[in-house]
Amino acid sequence: MNPFAPPESGPIPGSEYIRTLHAYLKSSLPRLAPTPPRAASPSSFLSQSYTLLTLGLDPSSAPLSPALKVPLTLGFGTPSPSPSTLVSRSTPAPRRPQLLRLAPDKLLYLLLRWQSLPQGLAHVGGTDEPIDPGVSVAARPGGVGKQASVGGDAQSIRSWVPSMRSVSTSVRSGWWGREEVSEEKLLLELYAMFTVIPGVLIHPPYIDDRPIAELVDAGGYTQLGGIDVRVPLDVFRNLQILELDYDPRALRVPTCNLRELHVRSVPDGDDWILPLLCAGSGTPRFPHLVHLSLTDVALLSLPSLPLPNLRSLDLSANLLDAVPPSLAELDTLKSLNLSGNVVASVRGAPRALGNVAALNLSRNRLDVLVGLERVLGLTRLDLRYNRIRDVGELGRLADHPVLAELWADGNDTPDYRVELGAAFAQARHGRIDVVLDGRPFGWQETRQIEALLDARGVRRTPTTTPAATLAAPASGQSTAPSSLSRADNPHIDRLATPGSHPHASQSIASPAPDRKRRKRRVVNLDGTVGALSDEGGDALDANFGAAARQAGGSLQVPRRTRRERVSASMFEQ
Repeated sequence: MNPFAPPESGPIPGSEYIRTLHAYLKSSLPRLAPTPPRAASPSSFLSQSYTLLTLGLDPSSAPLSPALKVPLTLGFGTPSPSPSTLVSRSTPAPRRPQLLRLAPDKLLYLLLRWQSLPQGLAHVGGTDEPIDPGVSVAARPGGVGKQASVGGDAQSIRSWVPSMRSVSTSVRSGWWGREEVSEEKLLLELYAMFTVIPGVLIHPPYIDDRPIAELVDAGGYTQLGGIDVRVPLDVFRNLQILELDYDPRALRVPTCNLRELHVRSVPDGDDWILPLLCAGSGTPRFPHLVHLSLTDVALLSLPSLPLPNLRSLDLSANLLDAVPPSLAELDTLKSLNLSGNVVASVRGAPRALGNVAALNLSRNRLDVLVGLERVLGLTRLDLRYNRIRDVGELGRLADHPVLAELWADGNDTPDYRVELGAAFAQARHGRIDVVLDGRPFGWQETRQIEALLDARGVRRTPTTTPAATLAAPASGQSTAPSSLSRADNPHIDRLATPGSHPHASQSIASPAPDRKRRKRRVVNLDGTVGALSDEGGDALDANFGAAARQAGGSLQVPRRTRRERVSASMFEQ
């Protein structure tokens, strides 16, 4: 087979597609549907004895428990780990599943084949609901797509299904000969694998993809025109991650335990966002949704969404001109991305972003930041590539209590690092405990900030750090509000407490350490050695010299057995 040969063109037979998909899923199922991690169960006495007898050479033998590993080392082994260490090792973090990429026409073909099986499989869904007019389902890339008709092709596509129930194909098995494997068995195995796959990506048909021959022969199906029926996703019973590059109005997404939803590059987002997320009368379709991404969907506003567990929201590359007030209803929201919009005002941010800890407002039209200083939960803020011309607008963020990371590059504010660092140092009593543009302030910048504060006559006496603040890193506490946990933002403990970061937290002025005063030692007339401080040393030297002169002008200093300091006045005549 020539690897440089051009790819085959023309429709692909349905039986060939089923064999190819079955082989791919059978080999990739551990990555598509990884098994959840389980705690290691204690091994029995028989399994441990078998491992010892076979010296662990049998791959099916159970691993030795930590209680046996150390005694077998005759004292040269490592000590047994603590119970907490055993628990952390026995329960590894779950792996993110690989997404299964499917085009809607391929999925429709499989659904129709499953409907034709005599077993009467459940959770297949109906395939006779037409798409509403105006929904684009054309293949990509393709500049001009054909408008899909309403209800024109549903019956013609399904007309060939009953005649294919007895179709079989041959599959090579083993080294000798060929074994006849019925296509019905392959379809049943495909159905079983689809029901356990947790992550799916639905993309539009591509021009260079080979369509299913049976769909083309049924009449009415072309890649440019697409299919005109809504494709159900009921077969994915374990669906947890769903990514859509395809219009949601051309699909039927069931109510499920979805945790992540991504929709990209689908126009008219204001028309389909509520039907997608609400099952009717305000009931959430995905009550366990944690992350929602609606990027480049031409959103003009954000309606009230019934998402009680949402923690991360991505609304980048849309047409929002302000912070949506409906965000106030998302009590659990911690991370918000509004980059690439047309936001020009953030005055309503304090009310809408009560619990948000990470906010991305880059590539907007902001020139005034009034309101952001009152979003008290912010620890990370991105303001790059806006229209800010006054460093004072950035300086109003210096009074923020827990802001730890700030990005401000790309604005028309030259030399803003020193000015902004001086503002934070003045507001935070001489400390610069904020990371600017991803890097802390250097030594030269710190000296410039000191000179700028001295020129302004700002007193740089640092305040005394309370004992509770000093004890916070040791006890695992954080200076951030109680609504923000360490899991939501791992930079809190590292940046919020002054002095916890090895580079970011620098003191502008620190008191000089007290030098220990050395005591002066003198020799008395009776030969004893005394010790006085520096304050009383001069007076003692004068008295000692006068006593020596009264004794006849001669003075014998006894031999010292240890090193002592003798005053010069002892030898005065």
